[in-house]
Parts: sequence; C-alpha cells; structure tokens
Amino acid sequence: MKDIDDLNLKIQSCEDCDLSKFGVNQRTENTDRGKVMGYGDGAKVVFVAMNPSWFRHGFYCFREDDFGGNKLLHDALDAINWSRDDVYVTNLVKCSTFKNEPLEEHHIAMCNKYVMKEISLWKPKLIVPLGKQPANFFGGHIYRKCLWHGYTIFPMYHPSFCSREAEFRLQFIEEFKRIPKFLDEINSQKKIGEF
Repeated sequence: MKDIDDLNLKIQSCEDCDLSKFGVNQRTENTDRGKVMGYGDGAKVVFVAMNPSWFRHGFYCFREDDFGGNKLLHDALDAINWSRDDVYVTNLVKCSTFKNEPLEEHHIAMCNKYVMKEISLWKPKLIVPLGKQPANFFGGHIYRKCLWHGYTIFPMYHPSFCSREAEFRLQFIEEFKRIPKFLDEINSQKKIGEF
C-alpha cells in the first residue's frame, strides 16, 4: 500500500524526540537497525504494541526476531488458523528506549501520530493493544472489549510478558481465540442507515 510506504519513509526520517538519536534507532547501510515500522497486509485486525526492544534486529514489528513474544504471537495466530500476513502489527512508539527503560509520556505524545495514521489508513474492524501502556492509550482494560472513537478495542497483555510463564502463555492463547468471534460480531452488526 503506497500510503503506508510513504508513512514508513516519514517514520524512518523522524527526529521529533530524543529517542531518534540512539544508534539502534538510526538506519544506515549494512545494518538491520532503525525505527521499527508496522508490518502486515490484512488489516481487519491491527495489533499495537508499546515500542521495539533495544535488543531487537530488523525494521518490522514482530517479524524478524525469534524471541518469546514473537513466537507466542505466531503460536496464537496458528491457534486461530491465521498467518502473520492476515493482521497488521505496529508499535505505539517506533523507537527503542535505552536498554528497554520505560517510555516517558512525552515519547508517546510525540509518536502516536504515526499509529493514528496507520489506523486511519487501514480502518481495522478490531484494534488489539498489546500491553498495559497501549491499553491505557486506547482507554481499555486487559481482556475487556470496549469502544474507542468508533473502533472496537480488545486489549491483551504483551506476548513477551506472557511468554515467560506457562499459565500466562495459555491464557494469552485462549483469550486470542476470542478475536475471530469479535470479528463475527462486528461484521453482523448493522451499520447506521442499514435496514
């Protein structure tokens, strides 16, 4: 999608806050570092994580690294017979913080314009914030469906957090299985003006 490609160019050249100055967030030749962009083609569901890990490799959210959270997300997609390309995954903040220090509110304020643009371009039927900070941004609570500016929101814990303990891992996958049901509910609702 050309609009997403144009947005990704803007993201890569962004210098709006201090995070852009870290080497891990600067894209240069012969490196797999830089700001992390959203990834996926199927935009019926958009997943929004917090920000990329300091220790990650690659430019795309949940695509290249084979760490616990990435594997759990792929396992959950497998559990509902979807592939990674059936969804769009992005971050609320596109840059890593120094050695994964917590984000500050001004980083979210400076960067959320990009995720808002991604949402406006994809117009998803469901937004799934991954983690407490994205859940708070969208005004939701973990594992509780709600509405936000006309979008259905279903916040979940971040898969990296859940991948550390078997109990949380199983809960994540069970809650993930609710996503297709939510889409069926959304698709069956009459739009305003329909009879």
